[in-house]
Amino acid sequence: MDIHIGHQIQADLKAQGRSVTWFSRQLCCSRQNCYKIFNTPIPHIATLYAAQKALGVDYISMLKESIEM
Repeated sequence: MDIHIGHQIQADLKAQGRSVTWFSRQLCCSRQNCYKIFNTPIPHIATLYAAQKALGVDYISMLKESIEM
C-alpha cells in the first residue's frame, strides 16, 4: 500500500484553500490534532468520515482501492 491518507487530506485541504483552523472546527478538534491526522498514513474510520464530509472527498473509497491493489 503506497497511499498516505493523512497527506492526501492535507493536500486536498490546501487545494481547496481551506485553513487548518477551518478544518479543526469541522472535525471539532484542535489544530494540533489535525496535524497528527496529516501525519497518520491510515487515520481512524470516524476521522476519515468526518474529513470526507468536510472536504467532499471520498477517503474511504480511496483507502479501499489502495488495499485492493
